[in-house]
Parts: sequence; C-alpha cells; structure tokens
Amino acid sequence: MDPVSVLLSVVVCIFLFKVFFGGEKEPQNFPPGPKPLPFIGNLHIMNMKKPYLTFME
Repeated sequence: MDPVSVLLSVVVCIFLFKVFFGGEKEPQNFPPGPKPLPFIGNLHIMNMKKPYLTFME
C-alpha cells in the first residue's frame, strides 16, 4: 500500500474519532439545552424567515 494512502487513512480516522468522541464537554453550570443533530446542529430550531430574531434570543 502506498505510504501516502496509509497516512491519509490514519489522519481521517483520527479526525473522525475526535469529532465523534472527543468533542468539547458542556460545562456543568449550564441548564440542559436541545440536542443538536449531526452536521446541521440546531438549524432545525431556527426561524428561517426571520433568522435575526433567533440570533437576538
């Protein structure tokens, strides 16, 4: 196998592991919030017609 392919595979595996298992932990002093969906986060909660109102909250 090509060394570049091996290196790229290792980097992708490490990146995916960090994204799914090594995310930032929420501080304990915040109340629980809505769970975000993968890749889109909390976009499904936003008012898409007037997003500035959601950002102001």
